[in-house]
Amino acid sequence: MTRKPAPDSAINLAECLAHLINGAGGSADPNAILTALGAGLAFFFREVPGEEIPELAECHDFALPEAAGLFGIRLRAMHPPRARFGLSESAEFAGHFADSYVPLIQRAIENGQQVLTLHGWSSTSSTTWGIVERCEQDGDAIWGAVPDRFEPTQLSYPALQCYVVEEIAPVEPTAEAVLARGAETALNLNARGTVVYPGLLTGETVLLRLIELHAARGDQLSSDGLIEVINQMEHRRAQTAAYLEQHVSDWDATTCVAVKTLASSLEKDVEACVALQNRPDAHAIKSHLEIRLGLDRTILRDLASISSSDGQ
Repeated sequence: MTRKPAPDSAINLAECLAHLINGAGGSADPNAILTALGAGLAFFFREVPGEEIPELAECHDFALPEAAGLFGIRLRAMHPPRARFGLSESAEFAGHFADSYVPLIQRAIENGQQVLTLHGWSSTSSTTWGIVERCEQDGDAIWGAVPDRFEPTQLSYPALQCYVVEEIAPVEPTAEAVLARGAETALNLNARGTVVYPGLLTGETVLLRLIELHAARGDQLSSDGLIEVINQMEHRRAQTAAYLEQHVSDWDATTCVAVKTLASSLEKDVEACVALQNRPDAHAIKSHLEIRLGLDRTILRDLASISSSDGQ
């Protein structure tokens, strides 16, 4: 079975936040937002029924209100992020969304507030996150903007998560604050993400599993599912590295060295991701997976080092 390519949910979220900031008269860098979310620094996965290759889990809003707050956006979640896992499989959720969430969305719109939502957008859209901007009086039609075109698009299905945008007063955070926020989120996720989100797998766990699967199945691992996941990881790593390199001079001399080391590790992982997407032979797949495992551990150590120096 070929897995349908999925949009990168973390990049969609960063683009939505940038759209909100720009619409309020600010100027936002989606790479800065992605870095603050920690989405290119630590990865979590979830099982896919009938598939051996897990998919990237949508837990990049683990500390979304805190990350958004750096840029002057105040968000209020309609329910905790962990509560959404399993909702799409619930037969009762559609009715619950219509009865409980749609009235809250209507009230927000009536108060001049927008609502950031995960999933539920029209099938013609290739996005996961979007921004509700208009709601019919009876709630039968909800419209908003999505990153792939930012023009009126209908929310056609129940959204798995909703954040009311209570206030936008754009500010431009320092690079130090952006990385500190992203590092804290990534380290917290790595330390207790599987407790906060039961059933999810850390990046290290998945890489170890892929190496074991490779030993059993060889080059059959070069599947569409693996290529899709690696492609998304590459993009997130690359955009985070680009942001750090752009602002590396913003740190003091000591921290600057640590940030350069982190950026270098991210770039090396991008190279390893690209090599895997080129569908190498069986021996090379194992080598690149092992390189990625080592880099994943190195990046987390780099983050811990930077976080420790920031706290001194």
